[in-house]
Amino acid sequence: MPSVRSVLWFAFKFLVIYAVLAACWPLCNGAYASFMRASGKAVFDIVGVGSRVRIRPADRQEGIIDTLLSVRIGSTAYGSDVDVSSWVVGYQPMCVFVALVVGTPVDARRRLGALLAGILIVHALALARVVTLALIAPPALSPDLWARALKWFAFYFAHGLEVSCFLPVIIWISVTMRVEDVRRFVLDSRYDAKRVRARAHGEPWQGGHA
Repeated sequence: MPSVRSVLWFAFKFLVIYAVLAACWPLCNGAYASFMRASGKAVFDIVGVGSRVRIRPADRQEGIIDTLLSVRIGSTAYGSDVDVSSWVVGYQPMCVFVALVVGTPVDARRRLGALLAGILIVHALALARVVTLALIAPPALSPDLWARALKWFAFYFAHGLEVSCFLPVIIWISVTMRVEDVRRFVLDSRYDAKRVRARAHGEPWQGGHA
């Protein structure tokens, strides 16, 4: 089981790295948003809906909203714009993921491989979230309760800040942790639990390390 000191050191490194990356957002906002819009348009063209979906810079940036997305609902008319934040969709998840991986005590080669694979997955999911927004735009109300619930869940997946924090954690575990890491953690936890119980009952601990 990791010691309290190692957990606190990991948390400290995570917070520092995340803060540094987040502080860079005002400097790279324009470039990252442009990259996300270009990537999104390329995906729409590949799936054959590029002529129906319009993704463009926001007319006036308000807060973290920097992109507008709309879908053509007629021969020429477009539906209402859906606000998109490249911070929520892609950059913030990337900051969380990078901070987690860099803070993880593994060798440099393994960390580099996890970073390369994970960043690609993070951006693939960011594009999936943009596509999801296009599928539910315009957010018209439906009399069907299940249809409305599905629209709400789709919008939450695409634009929920909690999702932006949860997804990179799952990716971090998937690309950084190995089976032996989990097995060692479980075995160490069982060993420590048995040792604590023995000491609590005043019994001599004679068990070896599992």
